[in-house]
Amino acid sequence: MSGEELLKIMQKRRSVRSYSGEAVPMEKLNLILQAGMMAPSGRAIRPWELIVIRDKQKLEKMWASGKAPWKVWDND
Repeated sequence: MSGEELLKIMQKRRSVRSYSGEAVPMEKLNLILQAGMMAPSGRAIRPWELIVIRDKQKLEKMWASGKAPWKVWDND
């Protein structure tokens, strides 16, 4: 893919605020996670952790607690 093609794709990007509720297939989820892990960071240290929550009840419980899901760790 050329830089020009990538730029066109990035220009067409849009935010979506309505969701179907359909689960994201693992194959696509893995691609998304790989892209996230390749994102640049200062000194290339990549200090982040990516957490996937596929259990809707657990996600709703975290939101109901008033805490951002990325600040809550529950080993249930």
